[in-house]
Amino acid sequence: MNILIIEDSYLEREFVSRLLKQENLSPRAVDNGEEGLEIAEKEEFDVILLDIIMPGMNGYEVCRRLKKIEKNKYTPVIFITGNNDIDSLQKAFESGGVDYILKPVNKYNILARVKVHIENNRLIKSLKQEVECRKQIETELKEANDQYTSQNEELMQIISQLDDAKNELEEKDRKIRELINSL
Repeated sequence: MNILIIEDSYLEREFVSRLLKQENLSPRAVDNGEEGLEIAEKEEFDVILLDIIMPGMNGYEVCRRLKKIEKNKYTPVIFITGNNDIDSLQKAFESGGVDYILKPVNKYNILARVKVHIENNRLIKSLKQEVECRKQIETELKEANDQYTSQNEELMQIISQLDDAKNELEEKDRKIRELINSL
């Protein structure tokens, strides 16, 4: 599972990276939002861990921009921050975040949340694929039904023509019999 860590603190970045590697996850860590956005343009991630307070672009803006990148539009973003006030929490969710972890990062807390969001993301992707598959099947069924309806209409016309021909033959047969009988 690919995880992007955008965290300006070297110690936090390394700690989280090691934790994730120990769980056989594949973290990619950068120290600023601009670099994180560049990487997110090229690679798809299963989860993105994002610090709020960073030099340059803050985490809220990074998250808003991440949500505009097609590859990672639906990737869950978990904010990691020392801010525990209501305004920070509200801004995190409003900018597109799905979760919020307070620093200092607790090993069990971060692993549990990352795993839950990876599984949720996997299920969402699976459901989206299922929906797309069903839409494709629905389209194919509609096309087949339209074709069946068209062929059925053609057959009804042929049957009507055959009935007309049969009636015409019967009428001719009747006239021929009358002619033979009159001789």
